Amino acid sequence: MNRYQEYTFARGFLLSKTPTKSLEGWEEINVGSFYLYFHHLTKWGMTYKDADNWSVVIGNIYDVINETTDLKEVSKYILSESERSESHLFDYIEELNGRYVIINSLNGVISTLTDATGMKALFYHTNFETFASHAKLITMIEGEEVNKDLESKWLSYYSAYHLPGNVTIYEDIYQLIPNHLINISEQKVKRFYPRKDLQSLSIDDAADLLINEINKHANLMSEDGLILSLSGGIDSRLSLALLKNKSDKLKLFTYFITDSDDSEYTGNPI
Repeated sequence: MNRYQEYTFARGFLLSKTPTKSLEGWEEINVGSFYLYFHHLTKWGMTYKDADNWSVVIGNIYDVINETTDLKEVSKYILSESERSESHLFDYIEELNGRYVIINSLNGVISTLTDATGMKALFYHTNFETFASHAKLITMIEGEEVNKDLESKWLSYYSAYHLPGNVTIYEDIYQLIPNHLINISEQKVKRFYPRKDLQSLSIDDAADLLINEINKHANLMSEDGLILSLSGGIDSRLSLALLKNKSDKLKLFTYFITDSDDSEYTGNPI
């Protein structure tokens, strides 16, 4: 047996109307008409009232409003805000940061969405009965058929990891793109952001707003320590400047390639 087999689909999840025996060692729970499976390394939290009202958060999340990273706590707030109104729910979600997937059921209407940039992937089958962290996981339920619309040149041009838009290499399996949600009950993909017309801000006002938001998230994230890569590029230099007040909780690392003849050369200190 491959000793790394247990790490296949690490930190993954599967939501399906069809139960499966293929995910040995995964945690399984039944919610309404769906089955949820979690890899043993997957972080998740759940609030459950009844078969029609529950919320699950998967991944890593930072709630600066309530100053918590506890997934169960966040799932409680998500369900509570959705009970107030859809607008209140989105107001709350817009303050969250991290890499996460939310699955929420309110009065039997189930919807799911990802973080603002889709860093925690969510794939779905067009029958809206199977959803997962990996496209390959869905094929275990729905079968594996190559996407006939996929052009082989895309794989070489975009690499085998990234494909244009929301397509995958499998027929009828797509990735949910950011700013969209899936209403599973209605079997529809909907765009929900932006919710209002974008405002034009001066550079100073935009900078003040951005710095304020970054500081709020940095304060919460720094409780566990911060790790930042330095490449010398504009992104890492800007990130370092923004986190200068957290230097006591900041660990830095970099990488390099050298053709030095000195076998003991380990780079220059930062």
